[in-house]
Amino acid sequence: MFANHLDTHLKEGVYEFNIKDSTTLKVGKFYEENPFPNYKIDDTKHTIQKIGDNNLLMKELKKFVGFNKSLLEVGSGTCQLSNYLAIGTNNKICEFDSSLQSLKLGREFAKKNNIQNIDFVRGNIFDKVFKNEVFDFIWANGVLHHTDNPYEAFRCIISHLKKGGYIFVGLYNKFGRVRTKFRKYIYNFFW
Repeated sequence: MFANHLDTHLKEGVYEFNIKDSTTLKVGKFYEENPFPNYKIDDTKHTIQKIGDNNLLMKELKKFVGFNKSLLEVGSGTCQLSNYLAIGTNNKICEFDSSLQSLKLGREFAKKNNIQNIDFVRGNIFDKVFKNEVFDFIWANGVLHHTDNPYEAFRCIISHLKKGGYIFVGLYNKFGRVRTKFRKYIYNFFW
């Protein structure tokens, strides 16, 4: 799965690659201090399963992925999506993020809930961490715009996708949240 030329070490269940890029380090530091999304103290694989099943996109994605596939989640944060996708499947899922703290939270949740088909990897999106064409699915939601060059970041991750594989990319910007902010304002005004 990993490219042979990079030095990695396994620490507390997380594969760590040396990150040198200043932007990646800055983003990672922010999420070290503010892991997102965080787990509730009483979350279990049953609560995560229920949350995922109640979200139409997540439920349909899990159904579409099926079984015996490989999936890479780029910018995984605390790994809630991939923990959901791993529950009850034989898929091999790889979490990839620059925040060690976020990955540790996801790893701890998986360990506590006996979810064993996930690898946790800390690294830089621009480094050739993974081999070419190893994943059936790549999920990169809310991550590419955090880089210095979103197009080049996309080119880096797409090389890991198998021929005939699927990629899901989600981007947002300051205008993308206008509707949410407006609804929040209206809610606060009336309640």
